[in-house]
Amino acid sequence: NYYAFASPNAARGVRKLSHKSAKSTKTGKSAKSAKSTKSAKSANCTVDNPYYVGDGVCDGGAYNTAACKFDGGDCNEFNKYPNCTIVDPEWFGDGICNGGDYNTAECKFDGGDCDEFNAEYPNCTTTTVDFPELIGDGFCNGGDYNTADCGYDGGDCKEFNILYPGCKVELVPSYPVLGNGFCNNFGDYNDTAECKFDGGDCDEFNTKYPGCTITVPGWLGNGFCDGDFNTAECQFDEGDCDKFNKYPNCTVENPGWIGDGHCDGAVGAYNTTECGFDDGDCLKKSHLDFATASSRIL
Repeated sequence: NYYAFASPNAARGVRKLSHKSAKSTKTGKSAKSAKSTKSAKSANCTVDNPYYVGDGVCDGGAYNTAACKFDGGDCNEFNKYPNCTIVDPEWFGDGICNGGDYNTAECKFDGGDCDEFNAEYPNCTTTTVDFPELIGDGFCNGGDYNTADCGYDGGDCKEFNILYPGCKVELVPSYPVLGNGFCNNFGDYNDTAECKFDGGDCDEFNTKYPGCTITVPGWLGNGFCDGDFNTAECQFDEGDCDKFNKYPNCTVENPGWIGDGHCDGAVGAYNTTECGFDDGDCLKKSHLDFATASSRIL
C-alpha cells in the first residue's frame, strides 16, 4: 500500500495548537466558566466575561485597563514590562518557554520561562525556532530545530541523523514519517537518496511507476478513477480509469462517476453519447436518479 501523509507543516500546526490548549489549561484558561464568581467592581469595566476579572490569569485587551483594575490585579506582574506587546499575556510566565516576541528582553524572556533554554542553547534563537518548547520533547523536529545550534533538537534527532545523514525534511512531531510503512511522495521524502526514498517506503512505488509524480500514491488502484492519475506513467490509475478511457471524447469533472451504477443525468455531460450515457448507467432506468445526482451536487 502507498499513502501520502498530510502536510508535515500542517500536522505540526495541529500539535502546536493542541500544545497551546494544554498550556491554557495549565494556567486555568480553559476553566473560565468555573472561575471566580466575582464580577468586575467598576461599572466602567465593560468586558464580555466579567468573571475573568481577578481569576488569577492576566487577560489582555479591555481586561487589562484601569477601568477593570488591570484585570483585577491579575496583570500587575505583566504590566511591569510596558514594552512587552505580546498577544496573549496569559502565556507570560506560565512555565513554558514561548518563542518569538515572548522571548525578548522587553518581555523578560517570557517572564523568565526561557532563561534555562537561552542558557543551554544561546545560539538557538527564537528567531530561528518558533516553539522552543519542542526542543528535547522526545520527537525529532526537522528544519531549523535539527541544527548544531539547537543541539540537534535537544538530542531528539540523534538517531535520525545517524540513519539519514544529509536528509533535510520537515518531520512531523509525534509521528514518524520516514520508514513508517507508507510512501510519502511529497517534498524531499521520496526525492533524494539521502532520505533513502522515504526510508525505503517508496521503493515498490518507484519501481512500479518510475514516471508517476502524484503526491498520494495510496489512491492508485483504489477502485475509483482519479483524473489526475489517469496517465500512462501511473498506469491509468492502476487500471481504475480503464472504464472511463473507453470514451476518449468524454469530458466530465469526476471520471470516477462513469459506470459507477448511478445515472448522473442531472449534472454535467455524463448522460451523453460521448460518455456512453454514463457507461450505461442511464440506460438501466426509466428515469434519472435525481436523488443521487442532487446528493453529489451537495
